Amino acid sequence: MESHPISIRVVEQVAERSNKDPIELPPLHSYVNVDALDALFRSSQLDIQNSAQIEFQYTGYDVTILFEEFAEISISESD
Repeated sequence: MESHPISIRVVEQVAERSNKDPIELPPLHSYVNVDALDALFRSSQLDIQNSAQIEFQYTGYDVTILFEEFAEISISESD
């Protein structure tokens, strides 16, 4: 799973959280620039001394991605 682009991991985790098949979810690119997201969190683009964080909403969920030594995805229901 770590080898998948961050965008795929987001869709998989939202699908799991919402008890849906990933194919049933709307395209992530309708909510965020997927190419930019993947490029931002590509481990070769960030060194260990840097960190990055991005937050966005996707199909009723708040998504937070934090990168320090590795990308950590947090999914919570939107208010």
